[in-house]
Amino acid sequence: MIDDAPRRGLIFVLVGPSAVGKNAMMQEALKQVGNLRQLPTATTREKRHTEQEGREHFFQTEASFVKLIEENALLEWQWVHGHRYGMLRQTVENAITDTTDHVADIDVLGAAILKHRYPENSVLVFVCPPDARVLEQRIRDRAEETEEEINRRLQRVPFEMKFAAMCDYLIVNDSLSQAVDEFIGIIRAERSRRNAHSTRVTALFCHQDQALVRAGTKAELPNTHILRHEKAETALSRLAASVGIAAYQISRQPQAPSDGLAPSHYVVCRQDGTAQVNLIFSCTILDPLDKPPTGWEWQPLSTLSPDTFCR
Repeated sequence: MIDDAPRRGLIFVLVGPSAVGKNAMMQEALKQVGNLRQLPTATTREKRHTEQEGREHFFQTEASFVKLIEENALLEWQWVHGHRYGMLRQTVENAITDTTDHVADIDVLGAAILKHRYPENSVLVFVCPPDARVLEQRIRDRAEETEEEINRRLQRVPFEMKFAAMCDYLIVNDSLSQAVDEFIGIIRAERSRRNAHSTRVTALFCHQDQALVRAGTKAELPNTHILRHEKAETALSRLAASVGIAAYQISRQPQAPSDGLAPSHYVVCRQDGTAQVNLIFSCTILDPLDKPPTGWEWQPLSTLSPDTFCR
């Protein structure tokens, strides 16, 4: 079993001033990284010719956006450069339980709210210009904007720059290709960190050559996630209590250090782009059991297959 709890989908948020290169970096990452999609947001601005409804944004009229606010359908919303932008609550909820990670270009205020609401799922990456002169030139190079819109964006830059301190990472976009490589490196590192925090403990609670399995399943053994900063032995004790095993003895492995216990064996499971280490502890039940605990049943050890440990 890879995961019986909601999967911790990651949302990588690129934060920073206009024209700093967030969208270009996001598009390149989407091309080069598997299992990654853009998180669409709602907005009242006009759709650009390169955009598609529901891919980058859900384009709204002023009236339909106000209705979303009234229905509490938005996790947050902001006025940005004269238009309304907001994250749909259901879109975010779906993203954090999805088997696909997401990337988004969100206003600094919206990103701060997302991080506060979902700190374990949000990774904020601040994209910084090499200097103010380069940023102004990039903003002015956008031919589709009026002088008024350009000035509005320039005036907002100092406010946006102060949010660099609240982000998890900072990338200086002097070279787009280098900035993209750094961003992809962050995605891979965060995925690896998530996988490390998804280690499981599985227990072979044995009694007279039989193992305890969940009733009505194909040999599902008792298992649980190891909580962050929790020892495997502590997780095993917590698992035993939840199953209803009062006393047990862990089979000691020959190579285990004298002050610690090692699992009988381990399995590395992979599924949907996620890797997970499963530590299997062989345990002898010490208290005689007239019958298995409620919700569990006995199954002969000889019938268990390697697939039992990676479901």
